[in-house]
Amino acid sequence: MASIKPGALHNGVAERFFRTLKEQIIHGRIYRTVAELREAVEEFVDLYNELWLPEKNGYRSPSATRAAWYAQHGTEVAA
Repeated sequence: MASIKPGALHNGVAERFFRTLKEQIIHGRIYRTVAELREAVEEFVDLYNELWLPEKNGYRSPSATRAAWYAQHGTEVAA
């Protein structure tokens, strides 16, 4: 069995996030300015972190999942 590089497991999470971002706010839309695009990305990230309830996380938001992980490991949530 081949060894897994450090961070390789996290890469899939990041790739899935960016895929969802593109599907939800990029594909099929035209932004007139970079500022419009930035605002759309910021709104999406806020929505994703607070309201997205993926099955993989036990139907908890990414923010709640992160807070639970830090609580379990005796660490404060990073800002």
